Amino acid sequence: MNCRKIEWYYWVLALIAILAIGVCVVALCCQKCCTQRFLLVINCLNVIVLVITACVALRTYNRSKKIEEADFLLKLRTMLTSEKNMQIHKALENNTQTIPIKYVSGLEIDKQYPFDGVDLYNYLGTLELANILLEMDIISESSFRSQFGYRIQNINIPAIQSMIVAEGAYWKELKELIKKFG
Repeated sequence: MNCRKIEWYYWVLALIAILAIGVCVVALCCQKCCTQRFLLVINCLNVIVLVITACVALRTYNRSKKIEEADFLLKLRTMLTSEKNMQIHKALENNTQTIPIKYVSGLEIDKQYPFDGVDLYNYLGTLELANILLEMDIISESSFRSQFGYRIQNINIPAIQSMIVAEGAYWKELKELIKKFG
């Protein structure tokens, strides 16, 4: 079994359970009538069952959040590894400083590359979706950094920066992503 840090709410729930057990023991030892002791013990047992249920619910919630994050990371990976996006990624990765992107009344890409401006917009838009998922706490920064951080460094080049500046209002999420990971 993995050793993991125990979240604070598990400690609180454990303390409540211990207190309920203590009250249960005191109830059994007290001099009150049998019915009162019985009701006190039943109430304490109800608290213990509630604590156990809360622990299971919290564990299930935490597990589902991890599964949700993994699912979104896999979907993001699938989107970023489409044929066109891989061509863009390879061009950025292999020629980081000199990829021939020019902004002249729209985005044009040198014909030596097998993608066009729309493909580049799609690639950058996919990375913007990642920032939205980060802001919503659906994926963690550490997971994103380990899986896709290099892609942000690849787009943090003068040609793309000038495009982002020229079309600033449209690239809010991308700017934030570059600020975090670039």
